[in-house]
Amino acid sequence: MQAAIQSFGQQMTQLFNIGDKHIIMNGFQCYLKRMTQTLQNEVASSKALGFNLGVKLIRGAYMLEERALAVE
Repeated sequence: MQAAIQSFGQQMTQLFNIGDKHIIMNGFQCYLKRMTQTLQNEVASSKALGFNLGVKLIRGAYMLEERALAVE
């Protein structure tokens, strides 16, 4: 499911974030090991395809609390 959401966000970014616009912001979960490469790929794509990349960095501050709530 997460891959589909990420793909949709990428498509909307390419469609709407053109010129001087930053309408769509995508969240990048920085606590994931793959995120360094993912962000590098997103930046390269935005440069190659000519759209503005909207980034919201998510650091995972509530990971432990959410994990504990999920167990209850």
